[in-house]
Amino acid sequence: MVHTWDLATATGRPADLDPDAVQALLPGVLALGEQLQASGMYGPPVPVPDDAPAQDRLLAVLGRRPPG
Repeated sequence: MVHTWDLATATGRPADLDPDAVQALLPGVLALGEQLQASGMYGPPVPVPDDAPAQDRLLAVLGRRPPG
């Protein structure tokens, strides 16, 4: 799903992900913690506020910089 965001962002298109899918994916991604970064496929997490929207938190934990 994050690759959808990558492509949309790279092509200047709206990058809003399905909120239900984000909510379903976020806990699993957070549980993986540093394993994702260790895979070499994701950059280090980007800091975002604790009250950031779920999409921003998902992107940040996967090393993307959410807009804003």
